Amino acid sequence: MLTVKREDLTERTSGNTALLERESVASRETTSTNLEKLLNYGRCPVSEPETVSTEFTAPKEEDITPSSTTMQFQGQASAERFYGDHVNEEKFSFSLNAKGKILIGIYAAVVALIVAAIIIITGVNRSLSQAIAVKSQEVNDLKTEYSQIVDEIKQVTSNDYIANEAENIGMVNGK
Repeated sequence: MLTVKREDLTERTSGNTALLERESVASRETTSTNLEKLLNYGRCPVSEPETVSTEFTAPKEEDITPSSTTMQFQGQASAERFYGDHVNEEKFSFSLNAKGKILIGIYAAVVALIVAAIIIITGVNRSLSQAIAVKSQEVNDLKTEYSQIVDEIKQVTSNDYIANEAENIGMVNGK
């Protein structure tokens, strides 16, 4: 069984309370100083800003040694666990399976057929345009020939022409 003397216990607690009282007094003094600074902010004199040293000081030898935190990610497997899938992004390669190759082949064949159809249709259109031009020229020639024949028929069927031709062959007008 554990037995504790009452005298030792009271000495310890009185030492702890004294320490607590000292800390609370210091805390109250700091709090009151800070409060005064806040309340009298506009009236307080402005202190000069502190200058910061720009000189480089080498760290002490014990600061350079790596800690267990920096050493835990040294291996590739643990780095992969930490970073996830982002470590090996450059190692991916893509390849086509048979289905993809067939689809690309069908797509290429369809594109080739469409291009061939455009070329054929363009050729047929050009030949039809030339045939239409030839036929329209023939139609124009036949129209002019028709109009010449119609004019000749009008001239031949006129009464003056008939009378002149009759006199030329020896007929006499019997009026």
